[in-house]
Amino acid sequence: MELFVYVSMRVTGEQQVPEALLLGETEDKLSDIRLEWAAFDALQCRCFNPSDKVRIMMVISSGDGGITGFNKRVADMAAVVFQSVSESTVQVEDESEVVLIIV
Repeated sequence: MELFVYVSMRVTGEQQVPEALLLGETEDKLSDIRLEWAAFDALQCRCFNPSDKVRIMMVISSGDGGITGFNKRVADMAAVVFQSVSESTVQVEDESEVVLIIV
C-alpha cells in the first residue's frame, strides 16, 4: 500500500530519483531483482491476511489507470532507479555477499 501511495503522489520529473539499496549474494541475484521490478505485478503480491489484499486491490483498481497503470508506473520508476544505481553505485564484497550502496 505504501508503494501505491508513493507512486500516486509522485510527480515524475519533479522529485529526485528514489535511492535504492540492493542486497544480493551474486550478480545473478541482483539481475533477478531488477527483472522482478521490471515485471512488477501488484496482483502477484501477497498479504498476510488475504482480505487485506482484496481491499488493497480495490483501492489500486480505483486509482488512475487501475492496476495496469499502477504496474506500469512502478516498473517505469524502477527502471529509472536502477539506471541511477548502475551509474552511481559502489560495490562492497563481504565474503559471499554483494551489497550495493548508493552514493
